[in-house]
Amino acid sequence: MLKAFLRELADSMRLFEDKNKELRRVVFYSERDIYYQYYEGLIDYLLANSAVEICYATSDLNDPIFKTSNSRIKPFYVKHCLGLVLSKLDAKVVVMTMPDLNNFFVSKGESQAKFLYKFHAMVSTHQQYRNGAFDHYDAIFCVGPHQVEEIRRRETMGGITPKHLVESGYHRLEAIYQEHAKIGSGKPSDAARTVLVAPTWGDTSLFEAHLKEIVSAFAGSPFNVHLRPHPQSLSNKKDLLNDMKSLVKGHNNIHVEGDLTRKMTIHQADVLVTDRSGIAFEYAFGTERPVLFIDTPLKVSNPQCSELGIEPIENRLRHQIGVSLNVSEINRIADVCRDFLDSEDRYRSSIIELRSECIFNWLESSRVEGDYILGLL
Repeated sequence: MLKAFLRELADSMRLFEDKNKELRRVVFYSERDIYYQYYEGLIDYLLANSAVEICYATSDLNDPIFKTSNSRIKPFYVKHCLGLVLSKLDAKVVVMTMPDLNNFFVSKGESQAKFLYKFHAMVSTHQQYRNGAFDHYDAIFCVGPHQVEEIRRRETMGGITPKHLVESGYHRLEAIYQEHAKIGSGKPSDAARTVLVAPTWGDTSLFEAHLKEIVSAFAGSPFNVHLRPHPQSLSNKKDLLNDMKSLVKGHNNIHVEGDLTRKMTIHQADVLVTDRSGIAFEYAFGTERPVLFIDTPLKVSNPQCSELGIEPIENRLRHQIGVSLNVSEINRIADVCRDFLDSEDRYRSSIIELRSECIFNWLESSRVEGDYILGLL
């Protein structure tokens, strides 16, 4: 603890040194190691199309960014001092994936920087996020038309000053699509079919409420099953990973993924099983394969979400990109996966059509976001 504190103190002081004034023009903040994948396309575009240096603040001491070989990316460890650091920044632009700016301990404070929000899921803005989660950002990189409509309606209803909504798209989804096009499933044709189980987090989520049932349902099945917990679940329940590993012991076809930066499984998976997670869209639109949903209770972080009068996209598209099972039917999940695979091809064309309707600037999102930031500079 002391070593981490001293490291943070040293990095925070170094960040504000006069020699780093130019570096502080563009600041990216990451809560932990997995968030770089959402920034990657934008950072690559800025580095390739300008002389700007990137100040990358992270709250994860083990973030691989500290091992970067790119001399124009300068990483800093900032965690407990984050609120103070951000409020004092003399930056031009601060890019974040953390909602609720100004609503809790992280605030703009005295900073005159433009705070930009970048989504790490393409879900709606008013059901899985707290009320007012995006009110205080100066600009938002929107994934698709649904987010623009939702944010504008909230601004109108609440008398909130309109912010700049950049119709950018979603790089993470584009990256999955491009990776998948290159490597395909990466498996021989006679290999066991793979199932990826990747739920959301929270008390009613698949792993936090139904872990034993999931393991039991797949035990002894012909599938190669990968259980991938949500990073927030691992943060909230420190023993979850060990509990999962203990439960799958002896079941050679079931594996627990502790490395959440691993990308290969999403390409190898013949079926994605999830509940209310935004990974459903990344998988369906990135691999053009359908999703098997388990109907756990709605994940509602905003009790006032119905006041907006817009059905959240994660509810609306659920039955257009896959099929659903009631939570009481988890014991049938392996059989349904087998039946599901026989009809997966008929979903592909409708998934491609939906993607064109729901995502801005397909394969061009990083250019749109990068040009917007360079314009601010």
